[in-house]
Amino acid sequence: MSGVRTVGIETRNPKVVMQKKPTCEELKQRVKELEEEALRYSKAEERLKGVLADLATKKEELDSFVYRVSHDLKSPIVTIDGFVGALREDFGDVLPEEGKKYLRYISDAARKMELLINDLLDLSRIERVNRKKREFPFARLVRDVLKALQPQVKARGIVVNIEENLPVVYGDRRQLSRVVDNLLTNAIKYIGKENPCPRIDVGVEEQDDQKVFFVRDNGIGIDEKDFDKIFQ
Repeated sequence: MSGVRTVGIETRNPKVVMQKKPTCEELKQRVKELEEEALRYSKAEERLKGVLADLATKKEELDSFVYRVSHDLKSPIVTIDGFVGALREDFGDVLPEEGKKYLRYISDAARKMELLINDLLDLSRIERVNRKKREFPFARLVRDVLKALQPQVKARGIVVNIEENLPVVYGDRRQLSRVVDNLLTNAIKYIGKENPCPRIDVGVEEQDDQKVFFVRDNGIGIDEKDFDKIFQ
């Protein structure tokens, strides 16, 4: 038809997606499944806590074992080294070269063993960095350390005096025990073979409103070049 424009209109029906709402029973079932899953996670977490606690206990036991063994081994090594030194001082002039060589072997072996023991003690100390501190009588700690050093003390006829007024202290008992052990061992070592009245005093004194503990002996003293070795 002339002058008349025909326009085509295309219509499309949009698709309507209908989502079915869950029923009450389905919701209950889903909640039940979530609760069961949460319970499984909770039980797994409790089992994990138990495993971690057991590992921590075994680690503590291993740490204590390493420390005890290392500390117990150190005392006889110090005794061996002390008697080797005594043999050299008292019988060095009469010992044949073969005997002196054997003493060197013994001394070298003792030093190697001492280095190994110190490594074990260092490992034990690292494991105890976060150990809880507590209060304990300082005098009892000193006596416990002295028990392991009795062979050297008796062999040299040393009189050890522990002050009665030593206070209760707060800290890591084992680490402080190692410090006291080092101090007493060095006091015994350097007190001198010719000392007629060897004596070691352990006590406390006030300095600038602080309590300062000391280990003193009447021996020959320690060479200044050996100061850094005392607390190793």
